[in-house]
Amino acid sequence: MSQPFIAALFLYGAILLLVAAALWDAVTMTIPNYLVLAVLALYVASLVVNFVVSDILFDLLAAVIIFIVCFVLFALGWLGGGDAKLAPGAVLWVGYDGFLEFVVAMTLAGGALSIALLILRGGLRAASASQDRLPLVLQWASPIPYGIAISAGAILMIWLQNSASLLF
Repeated sequence: MSQPFIAALFLYGAILLLVAAALWDAVTMTIPNYLVLAVLALYVASLVVNFVVSDILFDLLAAVIIFIVCFVLFALGWLGGGDAKLAPGAVLWVGYDGFLEFVVAMTLAGGALSIALLILRGGLRAASASQDRLPLVLQWASPIPYGIAISAGAILMIWLQNSASLLF
């Protein structure tokens, strides 16, 4: 197998793990540690194919920055623990070069998700839907599953940065 093919497989693996994290968050409002660790482990494994020390150091810097920001947001109660752990792993895949674009994409996805859930929840509330029978994500007082926005932002950036190599 060629190096570009193997690199594309790693990227597709990261995308699948991010989709799994988003779906898990949507259904359970949690992101399991093993999914976060799998995202990180796959990134480390991908370094075998594309190992550039300077890139790795800058990617780690971006991950540390977002970890600190997410930790503060978690401490304030504005972000869930799984979300705070997923974001640095997602940033590693996006890299330092795509860090700001990722933050913008994640923020826009989070805003769109929040608006969509508020409208949907409001409609269900107006229809007097029984809160006990609704999935947790649709219940009026539930938090926003931000892992969806994190994953969406990362997947968009991974795709935009690697679209040529992802289209075998």
